[in-house]
This record gives sequence, C-alpha cells and structure tokens, in this order.
Amino acid sequence: MQLQRCKIANFAQFHTSHNGWIVGAFYEPGSIQYSGDLEIRHGIIEGREFIFSPHYHTQRTSYLLVVKGEIVMKFDGQQVTVSAGQFAIFLPGVTEEGISAKPGTELLIIRTPSSPKEDKVEIVPHQTSVRTLPLQRI
Repeated sequence: MQLQRCKIANFAQFHTSHNGWIVGAFYEPGSIQYSGDLEIRHGIIEGREFIFSPHYHTQRTSYLLVVKGEIVMKFDGQQVTVSAGQFAIFLPGVTEEGISAKPGTELLIIRTPSSPKEDKVEIVPHQTSVRTLPLQRI
C-alpha cells in the first residue's frame, strides 16, 4: 500500500464526520491525516455550541485563531474577547471556558502534541486549575 502524499478536501466534510478535526492522532496511523505532533480543527459557530464548562488540558498547548467573528472566553477566570484576526495561545494547565460566540464565527484550533487519549480535566466548583499563568496580550 502506498502512502497518500497529498489531499485536498472541503472543511465541511469534516464538520459532520469528525466534528471539524482535520488532523490528529485519532486518525488511522498511516493515513495522511494522522499526526502525533498536532491536531487541527476548523469550526463555524452557529449557535450555543461554543459555550462549554471550565476545563484544562494536562499535556496540550492550544492555539485558537479567530478567522471571522468573535468569541468570549475565560482563561484562568479572566474574561477576554478574541476577535477576527486575533489568536490566543494557552499552555497545559490553563483553565479555559467558552462563554459566547457571535453566530457565524469561524475558528481554527491547533493543539500540540496530539494524542488518541483525551487529556481534558473538567473543573468542579471547589477545584482550581493546576497552575495559574498570567494572561498576556500581544
């Protein structure tokens, strides 16, 4: 079997089949979309699906790029707005919470490293983040 060396596809086909995830360790090893190094996700926010409870990742650094629209999140409890043309980078252990997004907001999410096992830890009301890092605007 020869390894596929190039693929061109629409984002839309991954929204239904893989929840927007385009690349990552959750794909079959040997697939052109398999990577243990990083995960890439494309998303278009249509409603309340961006609202999510506080959690952190134990191993992954996340890069959130807003292509179009605007999101409101909390990082370690500090509320911030990330608008089109801006991005946020957050390290393992930083608590993230999705507050709101304008309908039609388009995002790219990159996480590294990738792992077939989830490293997400939900925060319960009496629990705090593993470590608190100051939020830095660039």
